Order: sequence, then C-alpha cells, then structure tokens
Amino acid sequence: IDELGAAGASDPETGAYTVLLPPGTWTLRASADEHSDATVGLVVTDGAELPVDLALAALPPILVVDDDDQSPDVRTAYTAALDALGEGYAVWDVAGTATEPTASDLDSVEAVIWFTGDARSASTGPSAASETALASWLDQGGCLLVASQDYLFARGVTSFMTSRLGVGSASEGLQQFSVTGQNVFDGLGSYSLGG
Repeated sequence: IDELGAAGASDPETGAYTVLLPPGTWTLRASADEHSDATVGLVVTDGAELPVDLALAALPPILVVDDDDQSPDVRTAYTAALDALGEGYAVWDVAGTATEPTASDLDSVEAVIWFTGDARSASTGPSAASETALASWLDQGGCLLVASQDYLFARGVTSFMTSRLGVGSASEGLQQFSVTGQNVFDGLGSYSLGG
C-alpha cells in the first residue's frame, strides 16, 4: 500500500501477507524479484477482513524491445523466431508506452533484443538514459542484440556504442547488404541485411 507506506506481516512459506488498513479506498501493489507486479483496488470498510489473492507471473528471460514505431511493424520477425525456439519473452513496445526500459526493468531479464526496423527519427534506438541502464546491466552479465537501420544516424557514435557494442568507426549513408562476424563473432555470417 504505497499511499500509507504500510507494513505488515508476511508468511515466507505461503506468501500470505497481512496488513491493517483504515477504512477507505486503497491501491494494493504486490511485487517480487523476477516476477511481474500485480495491482488491485481495494475498498476497506470498518472492521471488515478483506482477503485478496494475487498471482505474480514469473518474468520470461528475454525482453523484446519494439522500437520500430510500426513503420513498418517488424515485431513478428523477432517473436516468430523466439516462438520457434521455444523461448519465453516479454514485449516492451516503446511506441505503446512512450518510455524505454529502465535499469530496474532490465534487472529481471537475461537478454534484450532491441530493434528499430525502418524507424527514422531523432529518437531511433536507445536514448542516453537507456544506454546508461543497458551498460550497467551488461556489466552484470546481460546479453544484448541491437538491430537498427538508423540508430547511428539518430544518436551519432556514443560512448555506449564504442565501449559496449564494439563500434570502432562508422559512416553514415553507406549501402550495406551483408554482415560477417569478426573477433568474438568470428565464423558467423555472412548474413543478408535488408531495410
């Protein structure tokens, strides 16, 4: 109960939690590490006991960040591949939320796939705040795949790109039709690229 900062008693074996509240309308939010939050509205009357059963879903290990602005919508290319592999994932639609994942959002996932498709705007790709959150998360062992046609165009070469993504240099406006792995990615590719 954020409004009160109310503390109560918890049973670690069952997950049961008891808290005394004054009469009124309250919002109960339950959270646990590596689980999605659950929120429910409560109307508490004087002297009434109000049992509430909340189930917190375990978060999947992969976060798919849909930053393509639906122009065109390329999400199914990524989710279909993950479905075929039998991998669990959650989708964060940047256009749908108007926000990007924060450091706390990243804490509960093992891998992030961040794609922008053919989106072309000044906000294409991770923002400076997201790059900071991603850098910290990568330092803790996270795994990141960024697929973007215009991330460099929108943001310029950032310290995140050079220190975390391995960008040595970049040129804008070149027509690239394939990519081949080098260094730690040696032996991968060549893979075709398309806008």
